[in-house]
Amino acid sequence: MTDGDKQSFEDVVTDSVECLIDEMRDEFKDGTTGEPLRESLIERMHEHCDGHRQVFIIWRAQELVGRFGTDAYTDNFGEEGLVKDGDINYSAIAYCILEQGIYEQMRRDGFDPNDPTTYFEDEAEGDE
Repeated sequence: MTDGDKQSFEDVVTDSVECLIDEMRDEFKDGTTGEPLRESLIERMHEHCDGHRQVFIIWRAQELVGRFGTDAYTDNFGEEGLVKDGDINYSAIAYCILEQGIYEQMRRDGFDPNDPTTYFEDEAEGDE
């Protein structure tokens, strides 16, 4: 994998975080807060990762697994499921890698995925 591929994944993560936070900001402005906002983030995260080219294009998934290994998957699900029907389950592993990357970037950006309301309340206070 080249440095360009590494940057490409980093760009994917950064763009994903921006997109998801913008969507959550819109929901917050529409009055969604607390647990419903957190649940919406989880649902949107699933839809985003599940349909992302890094996950469903097999060679991209293989590159992610080659770069990051299987820890993101095994930390959540253990060893079961790494192999499916005799083949490495690249898409499931890549999904976990992408999801973990997005959550880690959110936290670095000061966004707590477990309490998104606080981020937007703090942001609103800064606008006053």
